[in-house]
Amino acid sequence: MRIFSKYPYLSAATAALTPNFTSLYMTHKLLHPLLITIFCLLVNFSFGQLFGRPAMPDEKMTFRPQIETEGIITGSITFPDTTAEFSLYGFYVSAISDDKKTSRKNSGEFYVKPDVYLKYRHEGQADQGRTYVFALKKPEGKYMINSVRLVTMGFGTSRSDALTGFEIPIDVKKGEITYVGNIIFNENAASGEKIISLGDTYTRDLKILQLLQPYVVWKMAVNNPNKEIIYKDF
Repeated sequence: MRIFSKYPYLSAATAALTPNFTSLYMTHKLLHPLLITIFCLLVNFSFGQLFGRPAMPDEKMTFRPQIETEGIITGSITFPDTTAEFSLYGFYVSAISDDKKTSRKNSGEFYVKPDVYLKYRHEGQADQGRTYVFALKKPEGKYMINSVRLVTMGFGTSRSDALTGFEIPIDVKKGEITYVGNIIFNENAASGEKIISLGDTYTRDLKILQLLQPYVVWKMAVNNPNKEIIYKDF
C-alpha cells in the first residue's frame, strides 16, 4: 500500500476561507477560545464543500426494496485508538464501468470526521467512538473501495495524502442492502504491518444502523459471504 500527497488545491482553498483567522493568529499568537470555536465551525463547513458526503447522513434515509431503483452499501470503519491522527478520512467508492461517464457519475467519496474542536478524538457510534458505521445508496453495478484520503487541516493550511494499494470489491443490486464488512484502519501501524484490513461485525453494525436510520428496511440486508480485500503490489 502507498501513501502519497495530492490535492494541492486544498491548501489554497482552505486559506481563502480563513485569511482573517490566519492573520490574527500570526499577530496575537494566542487565539481566544471563541475564535477557536469559530475556526472549527469554518473547517466543518469547508469539509462539506471540499469532500464527498458523510458516512452517515444527518437526514433520515428511506429504503423500500420493492420500489427502489438503487441499492445500499453499508458497513463500518474501526480505528485502533480514540485519538485520531487526521482531521478527516475520505473513503473513495469507485464505480467499475466501461463507460467513463457512468463511472465518473456513480463514483464518489464518503468521509468520517473526528472531533477537532479541542483535540483530535474519534466520535463514532461504537467502541468508545472508535467505530463509525456508514450507509450510502448507489445505482446497481460493480464497485470497489480503493483509496482513503487522509486530511490534516490547520489555520489557513491543509495537507491531503492518499492511501492506495488495496481494493474492497462490492456488488450492488437494485433493492438490496449489501454489507461490505468492518474496515479496520490501523493508522498506528508499524513498518510492515497492514494499515487496512477487513473484518465482520455484521450483527453489531446492523443494530446501530437500525437505530440511526429507522426508515430503512434493514431486515433485507445481506451479509456478503464473499467479502474480501485485495492487496496490490507496486
